[in-house]
Amino acid sequence: MLGVLNYYVNFGRAEILFLFFFSLILYLFLRFLTLLVQKVFWRSADQSFSKQQLLQSAFGFCLFTLFYLIAVGMAMKIIDTHPSVAKITAIDNFLMDADKTIFGVYVPFWFQSSTNVLKPLFDWLSVIFITTYLSLGTVLALVFVFVLAVNSQKFYQMFLAFLLSIILSLPFWYFFPSLSPLEGYVDNIIKSYVPGSIVTVISLYDSNDELNKFFDHVRTVRAGMSGNFMAVTTMPSMHVAWATIALYFGVLAWAALAYFLVPFYILTFIAAIYTMQHYAVDTFAGALIAVAAIIIVNKFLKQEPPLIISDLTSFAGRGLSFFVSLFGNRLKKN
Repeated sequence: MLGVLNYYVNFGRAEILFLFFFSLILYLFLRFLTLLVQKVFWRSADQSFSKQQLLQSAFGFCLFTLFYLIAVGMAMKIIDTHPSVAKITAIDNFLMDADKTIFGVYVPFWFQSSTNVLKPLFDWLSVIFITTYLSLGTVLALVFVFVLAVNSQKFYQMFLAFLLSIILSLPFWYFFPSLSPLEGYVDNIIKSYVPGSIVTVISLYDSNDELNKFFDHVRTVRAGMSGNFMAVTTMPSMHVAWATIALYFGVLAWAALAYFLVPFYILTFIAAIYTMQHYAVDTFAGALIAVAAIIIVNKFLKQEPPLIISDLTSFAGRGLSFFVSLFGNRLKKN
């Protein structure tokens, strides 16, 4: 289990799982603080402090923590399971053929194909793609914190959507285990048969120095795993799923975040394929998983009362707007 977790730490995923657990604890603390302030200060006339409210929050916290631990435990168990080589090979070939059928090319190999006239452009963007792929954990953490500060009700929905995306992906990881294009074809770690058409595109694949360094990093991490470790969570892409959740709730909290999150989302979509960690079809599958999680959360989750941090943020925002308008009026007079 620890070995599997170490693999994901190196690709910015485990930090997201730990962040989720930390967020649950922080949410419970802020819920208690809000109820305490309601009792002592301004809301006492409208809404009294209730032990039942605190117990409900604590129960909800414990329940979702339990679901979280079960989901992560099952995910790690699936990742550490060794499906048959024949099954993995069949699914990998199916995903690669799906890319070819839908997009006309074997997309993961197309970016760095020596016959691709756009290869110089992708070479120039290589550092951006790799950095984007590795920075998802940091960006998601910042969005979590921002949404919590601006709209705590949406924060509650966000971390539930995050958990639900993992739960919805578990059947795919179990019944459709697949390796990344790098592991399944370039390195062929299971020594499976590769169709002739794919052998041809592999021979034309000419990765640049930045990608080669990234691939070496992936191989180094994989070499440190105990046993014949295989990460069979390629389909659907959690990178794209979590980026979708971050985009949706981040923009809901503050529309101006779209200027950063939309480009980041597009780059994440491309980077997941460019770095040979995903097929094109499973990036779209990841987006659909996220959309399904968001729809379920919005439909069935009752609206939580706002936390104190939302009141404080709103108050600070009104104060800032007042001083900005005051300063602007003085400039006009001068």
